[in-house]
Amino acid sequence: MPIKKLLNYTNFIKFIQNTISGKIYCSEAQLQFDIAWELNNLLVSNGCSNWKVYLEYPAIVNIKKSGKDETYYIDIILLNETTEEYIPIEIKYKTSLLKEGSITILKNQSALDFGRFDFLWDVNRIQTLKSKKGKMCSRLKKFLFGYAVMLTNDKLYYVAPSRTRSGKSCCDDFRIHETRQISALKPLDWKSKPSSKTGSNWRYNSTPIILNNNYICKWNCVKMQYTKDFKFLVFKV
Repeated sequence: MPIKKLLNYTNFIKFIQNTISGKIYCSEAQLQFDIAWELNNLLVSNGCSNWKVYLEYPAIVNIKKSGKDETYYIDIILLNETTEEYIPIEIKYKTSLLKEGSITILKNQSALDFGRFDFLWDVNRIQTLKSKKGKMCSRLKKFLFGYAVMLTNDKLYYVAPSRTRSGKSCCDDFRIHETRQISALKPLDWKSKPSSKTGSNWRYNSTPIILNNNYICKWNCVKMQYTKDFKFLVFKV
């Protein structure tokens, strides 16, 4: 099956659901590895022998405001080693507290403002690859499409804020709750700059983020081990 059909948006959603259903992941790295492993199995079973799967691939170098180079490592790259076509995939995994009796299964990561920003920043990174801005890895010749994925059991990501809270958060531009519409070429910025130590990270101060496509946030339900609260969001670039 041609790769564009095998991993079109609808099939990719089904692939993610089938991969993670009934499981639980203790870390983002474990989730990334599992998706990469199953992608490799999918490619092999569909006769895509020229396509290889790479984790943490050094794809592009951009110049920071400080004048120093910053290497972008993409979570997963599918690379056709004959044509040098490629598909980048970025993955975020954000959790709230999950316990079984006295045992903590998942920790409460909180920091939803940075979590929302990071997902949209992943979309921006994939856009950078598509536009070939920066010093590209020589093996990445032809961008086909890319995906940004977020998996979470924290309802505050996918449930819309109440009217009393709407418009009052510094990260309102970065909200990704169900049915949220994000317009192409509209700058997304902090209402006030992050004040925590984490906010000193250069990417949080390099906003606004400007997405090249229109997006509507559509969260997909998935039944995982211990809880029914998990949902995942996918943006295609």
